[in-house]
Amino acid sequence: MKEILICGSGEFAREVYWWVKQANKALNINFKGFLDKNGDSLVKYNLSSFYISSEDNYTFCDNEYVIVAIANTHIRKKVFDNLQGRGIKFYNFIHPSAIIGGSIEMGEGNIVCP
Repeated sequence: MKEILICGSGEFAREVYWWVKQANKALNINFKGFLDKNGDSLVKYNLSSFYISSEDNYTFCDNEYVIVAIANTHIRKKVFDNLQGRGIKFYNFIHPSAIIGGSIEMGEGNIVCP
């Protein structure tokens, strides 16, 4: 089973969290927690217990994969590039309700919403 870490804790990250929780059994994944510079935005949604640390300070394990769920594309790219440079593995999250064409090619770190 792959352990999933969501990088980010804002609105999009929290939305992705609920999709991951919905799909965990179908995709054989387990949500482990949020990585972000600051987990304060998780408090009012009762998710602060899932805050781990900053992605810069976290030591990744072999079975852990990251979903970079940051809505701001410039920040998302910067975080993605930083993690990729460290050899971190990314998870292509495709919600089970999504319909993907047969000729689609994807890179790494994609998020396909329901």
